[in-house]
Amino acid sequence: MFRHDGHDLFFSRDEQRTRPAAERPQRLESGGVPFLAPRDAKGGGTWIFSNAHGVTACLLNFYQARFPAPPPTRSRGLLLSDLAPAADLADLDIRIQAATAESSYAPCYVVALGPETKAGLWIWTGRVLHRVRYPMRAPISTSSYDGDRIVSKRGEEFDRLAAKHPLTPALLRRYHESPDRPADACSVRMSRPDARSVSLTHVSAEPANVVMSYAERDGDEDFGERRNTSLRLFSTKPDPLTI
Repeated sequence: MFRHDGHDLFFSRDEQRTRPAAERPQRLESGGVPFLAPRDAKGGGTWIFSNAHGVTACLLNFYQARFPAPPPTRSRGLLLSDLAPAADLADLDIRIQAATAESSYAPCYVVALGPETKAGLWIWTGRVLHRVRYPMRAPISTSSYDGDRIVSKRGEEFDRLAAKHPLTPALLRRYHESPDRPADACSVRMSRPDARSVSLTHVSAEPANVVMSYAERDGDEDFGERRNTSLRLFSTKPDPLTI
């Protein structure tokens, strides 16, 4: 969501129970641009970053891709790492086009928020990259299990909350923490026999700095203590791309 002076983005990460725990967010640098990101211990990439230009981006697996894709040659998390130096969404667009032309990735969504309240959504099918419009008020959700039904249920839950409360960071946090419902396959705080939500990340970008709040989930109960990592921003400039 956008505020008059920045943006907030929440991301609940689901993973197989056998996957190693990720590294907590840290200050990294690529192409001379500092950024904040957690790191996947297995693939070495990330699923969310926020950089010193005020660009925040995240990646979700596209399980419902309709057509077979070629076998991936590179982890999707490394795709997001390649986008981390982006100066704005126009630059990110150029970078994602180049990256998907050079390497094969499994299908995914990339969502980005930039300075001057610009947002973008890219869909990589495994063969073709689409840049599409999306109602950024609504959440984006994916599931490897019973995807259409679960995504629909999560959307209904968001609509239920949004009908009763104004859209604020507190509402988005409540939606992701799901304190009023059991942690099952449909819950945003998901638990299944094979997989579960393992972390909740909140990026809060302001004119001078960005803060990444990260809470891990050790078992099947609530998310744990939030830990904050901050980064001072470069001076921002207008971002010419709106989609």
